[in-house]
Amino acid sequence: MAEFELKRRYGLSTATLRFLETSGLLRRSDDYDFRELLLLRTVGALRAAQLPTRTIHRALRHLKPWLSEQNPLSRVSLQASDRQIMVRDGRFLWDPGSGQYALPLEIDVVESHILPMAKRSKTPKSRPEPTPKSRQSTSKSIDTAHAHYLRGADLEEDDAAAARAAYEACLKGDCTHMHARINLGRLLHMQGKHREAESIYRDTNEPDAVLFFNLGVLLEDQGRPEEAMTAYKDALIHDPGLADAHFNLALLHERAGQTQAAFRHLLAYRRFSVIHASRRR
Repeated sequence: MAEFELKRRYGLSTATLRFLETSGLLRRSDDYDFRELLLLRTVGALRAAQLPTRTIHRALRHLKPWLSEQNPLSRVSLQASDRQIMVRDGRFLWDPGSGQYALPLEIDVVESHILPMAKRSKTPKSRPEPTPKSRQSTSKSIDTAHAHYLRGADLEEDDAAAARAAYEACLKGDCTHMHARINLGRLLHMQGKHREAESIYRDTNEPDAVLFFNLGVLLEDQGRPEEAMTAYKDALIHDPGLADAHFNLALLHERAGQTQAAFRHLLAYRRFSVIHASRRR
């Protein structure tokens, strides 16, 4: 894989790529294996979180002696916490520099009343055919709902609370508005409101690949890998070329010791990543 392609796909600088190579974490190669792709993707995510390059390099330096065949990067996850990098191992966080553990992570318990995905139902509910008068009223309501969605999209970067209220108003006027549902679920997820986010994702009769994918990420963050696998597979039913879903499935299968399934999804990830990259050129 050419250097410019690595920079574009993972948002990595030349300095970071050189550091990974000189430190022995990454080979200079055009054909990376699963471990190296995971490393590139992880470092790219940390860069996207706007962590200083120096902080990322320091954490990786401390992690290198710990990483081995018995303790691969795929067994844990790295995340930003108060402008530093912590390692999440199950329910615990630890500092790769000091080796000290932080407080146990809280895992939300999902309430049983959350609605299942509509695709699990054999016969979705049908709506009655509207009369001309009610059709006009429905059209106006949908237009107003979409205006709420547009307002929410504009507000996201500056005022997440107002954006959330706008998306909620949109769904109140049009519960089928998928973009508002996905954005609202993502905002709730980012705010740590996991149960609310899951409820938003599941309470729909309009299955969507991105929605399933985001649900999978949410379930992973709650320590529910088997359910996350199901969500990612549902995403692929609706979009077989969703490369990120293949990558996350490869990682989950690898963690579960299912190497053949992990390799199959890794190959799919690499194939679709190349296809998507060629379309953007």
